[in-house]
Amino acid sequence: MSKTVTCLVACAGVMLSAPVLAQEKRVEVSFLAGWTLSDGVTSADEELVPALDGNLYNRLDPKDSFKWGFTAGFLVSENVELGFQYGQQNTTLEASGVISGVEGIRPFGDLKISTYHGYVSYNFFGEDSRLRPYATVGMGATHYGPVAYESNGVQFTTSPATPFSWTLGSGVKFFPSPHFGIRAGVQLTASYIRDDASGWWCDPNAAGPDCYGITAQPQYASQWDFGGGVIFRF
Repeated sequence: MSKTVTCLVACAGVMLSAPVLAQEKRVEVSFLAGWTLSDGVTSADEELVPALDGNLYNRLDPKDSFKWGFTAGFLVSENVELGFQYGQQNTTLEASGVISGVEGIRPFGDLKISTYHGYVSYNFFGEDSRLRPYATVGMGATHYGPVAYESNGVQFTTSPATPFSWTLGSGVKFFPSPHFGIRAGVQLTASYIRDDASGWWCDPNAAGPDCYGITAQPQYASQWDFGGGVIFRF
């Protein structure tokens, strides 16, 4: 009997609290899409480095391209949100330098960049406000996938890397209804690239000259994201 009473009390508590939780709308899930301006790294002092293809390179950059992602956040208060954010950019790695005696850019190979960040956001105005500006800060990691490329008829693949990264962003959310909204904003993600020859900038099977601008000092590779998406709030 006591177990039955306990169960009934617990069920009643859940039923009574459900309308309150629904009214508070604590969870926000967003699906995002936009355009990313990407910057990579240079060689030490931007010195031209000879490569096996006979050219000289001093910079590596992911090409600007489309990016998509999602966020899942929980509002611990009316204004403060804790959550997780994922982003993915499918792009091309480009090497810059002197190609056949002329300054230019050579496509290096296809590259997938994935970002994983825990974040804290501050949502301005009240919970019932239709327009809510926000500011975000987060920390996590950026994964640079392997890049397959060809040099003098020989196929190579660079090693992947997952350096530490941080992110800052701001924008605005608009809620035409209590459970649905749209958002737009800008976000900067900076990834710490170490001066390590085993990094993704260098082919581990090559003997130095095919590293295409390996860094001698720590640098940050950055992504500027411009975009928006839809929000589901419950």
